[in-house]
Amino acid sequence: MQITRHSGLAARPLWTAAPPTQAEEAGKSDPKSEDTFQLSERATSTSPSEMLKNGLSATVAGSAVGGSLGAVATQQLRLILAGPPGAGKGTQSSFLRENWGGAHISTGAMLREEVANDTELGRKAKPYMDRGELVPDDIILDMVRGRLEKEDSFILDGFPRSVPQAEALDEMLVELKKPLTSVVLLEVSDETILKRLLKRGRADDNEETIRHRIEVYRQQTEPMVEHFRRQGLLESINVEGSIATNQELVADRVDARLRRAVPELSLDLPSSVLSQVEAADGTTVRELVDGLDRHVAAGKAPYAASWSNEQRAGLTEKSKAYFQRALEVRSSLTLPELTSAAKSYVETETRAIESSALQAKWSGRAAIVSAGLTGLAFFTGNSTLGLVGGAALVGSLAATGIGLLGVERHKDNVKQMGGTRDLIEGWKVTLSPS
Repeated sequence: MQITRHSGLAARPLWTAAPPTQAEEAGKSDPKSEDTFQLSERATSTSPSEMLKNGLSATVAGSAVGGSLGAVATQQLRLILAGPPGAGKGTQSSFLRENWGGAHISTGAMLREEVANDTELGRKAKPYMDRGELVPDDIILDMVRGRLEKEDSFILDGFPRSVPQAEALDEMLVELKKPLTSVVLLEVSDETILKRLLKRGRADDNEETIRHRIEVYRQQTEPMVEHFRRQGLLESINVEGSIATNQELVADRVDARLRRAVPELSLDLPSSVLSQVEAADGTTVRELVDGLDRHVAAGKAPYAASWSNEQRAGLTEKSKAYFQRALEVRSSLTLPELTSAAKSYVETETRAIESSALQAKWSGRAAIVSAGLTGLAFFTGNSTLGLVGGAALVGSLAATGIGLLGVERHKDNVKQMGGTRDLIEGWKVTLSPS
């Protein structure tokens, strides 16, 4: 089944979804299944992001969906939302919960409640929180397990924050038979974090504490991210843009993951980006291409457990071709260099979304003013004013259209490169020396 996304220019496939499992087929015949989804016939040609914009429930039955969407996976949303302080995890958690359901499990909120209630756990945690340090694992793990035992669908916010916590969570979820859907990593610059948190105005949000919390995140939490990259579960999303843009990008990745889709590798990195990336040591892309089959056979590939054997085989072949095309631009390319290029491209295109949106906004306002001048010229009979207003109106409308098309084009590029970038980074982490 192929999911087709539509932009303002043309439609093309971005993801290839896995065929329905036996359990899903069984779920289609059971209208009472709590995991099934329900969509009206009127909505069957609507893209996933449009579904969210229109306020349609994302819990829809695969048996009822047709058109460009095809069958929808019927698994529960079990997601980790990761990122530095100030990345917007709370905002995105609310968005995900509203559209996909699931309990929002925020360890930060739970700990603050314990401190406010002056419980034994709160008294133990408070000194660490006041210093901007991580609360000891034993306290956190007991608190999290108690919640996960009660929830079938959940969004973990603020946990895990270290490799030991991630490993403990892996074991916990195996015991509970509740595998993760994905790990969404919200990426944002340190300076943006500082601005956001200082604006928030909480008592513990001063510049010194914030910068220390960022440093703690970089040192202790980023290695946890690599833990999930190796499992093929990571979805990296740059959230420097507007809330609406960030939500659309998150929705696109979560939607694809729920369908157990793999990246199509349909967007090559521009040669200008590949040729200008700074040199970095590491496994060469040539070594990866030559040994890719061997790595996959040995189970060292950063592929998600939910992907079918057919998907894995197809992704392996497409990866060889993708990496080979990159080598044609820069024959000595290393995986760290390719990773850097992909990340840089995503960041640039994300910024371009907001620039194009701003262009469309101000051009649209200029078009309104120009239309007013043209109308005034018509009523007053001022031909000169009419010519000026008419020309300005045409130019403003053209600029608005260019801006809107740019928004869609840059969004499309970010969405396509998102999964590609994470696959590249997965290979880099997997093949790096331990």
